[in-house]
Amino acid sequence: MGLPGCGATITLSFDEPITRVDPLTGTAVNSSFAAATGPRTTPASIRSAAREWGVAIELAPTRLRELFGLDASSLAAQPVSLSDVVGWSESLVDELHEQTTTRERAAVLDAVLGRVMNSDCGIDPRWHTAYEMISDPHGPSVASVADYVGSSRQHLTRQMQSLAGLDPSTLRRLARFERSASLLAVMPTAQVAQSCGYSDQSHMIRDWNNLAGCTPAQWSRHEPDSVRLHNRATTDT
Repeated sequence: MGLPGCGATITLSFDEPITRVDPLTGTAVNSSFAAATGPRTTPASIRSAAREWGVAIELAPTRLRELFGLDASSLAAQPVSLSDVVGWSESLVDELHEQTTTRERAAVLDAVLGRVMNSDCGIDPRWHTAYEMISDPHGPSVASVADYVGSSRQHLTRQMQSLAGLDPSTLRRLARFERSASLLAVMPTAQVAQSCGYSDQSHMIRDWNNLAGCTPAQWSRHEPDSVRLHNRATTDT
């Protein structure tokens, strides 16, 4: 299960295709070696092998127009095949697969993404700054973000809905949720709730039930070790 989140994720698989499944029936909906998701308030139902080999690229959804010519609001809440969006994704997977070290794959990614990025796509840099501030669980209020970037709150909301697919308050909620998921492997639940800005542990559990359909404890028991270890590594760095 891919948890809800406020960012965009590009996943490139080297072994088995990434298969999106219907969460109600468990049947496959589509498969791809390159998948993309935008910010989402519901879990992404994915069928995968016990151990996976590939690359996951996390980026601000406000950058999607520069890379793919679209906004996060154009992406479905569930993973979509990247080859349906851009033509170069399959060749990128093949090229990354041919590399033998992490450093070589990073160099390939830098070269390809640098080549396709269009920084003249018309996005005001203020909205990148606004997203970075909003996606900080401990960042300033939405009204303060609007003031900082020289915008009204209403205009900021319209820009985030267009570029990131969700309003600022929902993005902040998802940022707090994501942060809590990254900390569950390294500290007690009550401490996680306090660290992420929830009013108390019960507040965090309610948010988890609403967003992920399970409690933090249930997710920790069933999520693959590799994901929890990734979350821990991300937290420690």
